[in-house]
Amino acid sequence: MQKREDGFLLLELLVVLALLAVLLPVFSNLILTSTQILTTAREQTTAVYLAREALEQLRSGNTDFAQEEVEGFAGFRRQIEITMVKVDRAAQPLKQILVRVSWQDGDRELTLITWQPGGESMGKADSH
Repeated sequence: MQKREDGFLLLELLVVLALLAVLLPVFSNLILTSTQILTTAREQTTAVYLAREALEQLRSGNTDFAQEEVEGFAGFRRQIEITMVKVDRAAQPLKQILVRVSWQDGDRELTLITWQPGGESMGKADSH
């Protein structure tokens, strides 16, 4: 009868260690990159939510917006600009609404622009 050996040979152990040495940096870089991408996606999603929320508040008549941090969202600032757009006399007046959300101390920014009909001004208007 042959004697059965349990365990690894030295050569097998060296091959596994060499593979780990090659693949470990690749996988750790992949995990780090994925984490950064997910963080960026979360911040952009939050910025879109805050911009859309501002538009909904304007539609409901709330015009009290300050250019300060958004309550409950640390590091996010929101700015709203409303500009009357000149159109010909036969057309209904038009307002351009620009919502700018910034974060990371202003290094990152998202801008949402929409237009609404109406002659009366809403919020802080800049006349051009």
